[in-house]
Amino acid sequence: MGRVLAVDLGSRRVGVALSDPGRTFARPAGVLQTGPDLWKTLTKLIADEEVDLVVVGLPLNMDGSRGPKAEEALKFRDEIERRTGLESVTWDERLTTVEADGYLREGGLSARKRSAKVDEVAAQIILQSYLDARKAASGPDLPEEQET
Repeated sequence: MGRVLAVDLGSRRVGVALSDPGRTFARPAGVLQTGPDLWKTLTKLIADEEVDLVVVGLPLNMDGSRGPKAEEALKFRDEIERRTGLESVTWDERLTTVEADGYLREGGLSARKRSAKVDEVAAQIILQSYLDARKAASGPDLPEEQET
């Protein structure tokens, strides 16, 4: 069983987080810039870290409906599968950026430093939520995607 990679997709940056090999804990793994090198960098990270599942944050509206950003995340998930051959799932990411910013603010980081870290911490929150739900399911099967 390989690691799980979480992706918090943004218009300028993509936050990423990785699980430990036992799929218990999530850790921030950096921020990737969107652009022509994104897929090269992402596929290298997946190979280097022996990832075999990707969790893509799904930014649903507060009422649970899908907006344009959620549709972009679904397309990104499909592209990950196409480019890597790996299974990927989506996971509700509502308010994770707000939560991540709060943690960083509590840690005393300046606005500038928070801005540089918030995407990877949001990815960590998404991944930890996914891992905790998987553990709560108490079985080897992964939880179903959280799509509406």
